[in-house]
Amino acid sequence: MFHVEPGPTSLQAATPRRYRSGIGGRTYLGVLMEFVALMRFRPSVPAAERDAALMRRAAWQYPDGVTMIAEYWPVSGEYQVVTVFAAETVAPIMEIEFEWNDAFDISVYPAVSAEEGLRVGPEVFRRLPRMQQSG
Repeated sequence: MFHVEPGPTSLQAATPRRYRSGIGGRTYLGVLMEFVALMRFRPSVPAAERDAALMRRAAWQYPDGVTMIAEYWPVSGEYQVVTVFAAETVAPIMEIEFEWNDAFDISVYPAVSAEEGLRVGPEVFRRLPRMQQSG
């Protein structure tokens, strides 16, 4: 796999944290969310267009509002690009999808680090009705 290293503050900026946003003229507090994007070439895209998409990727920058944590280019397998990133809103995620959906099928999923999952998991399980003891 090829790995693109994040900038020195990317991991710090991508940890869940509160932020203030002025979207739509309103100010509110939110949480920076992490995501995993899986990208595979569309079967209908010819080899020449695939190569052109890879060349386009070399010059492309993530949109404002996205903090790239890691990007992998698997040497073989189902996916050509696996990206872990953080975003404050859905807008930059839509921008990524619109930019690349001519060449790739893209799936984006919310994600948490193993550390964060272990931290919040016990509380989440306590709230699940199926985990409640019935009287």
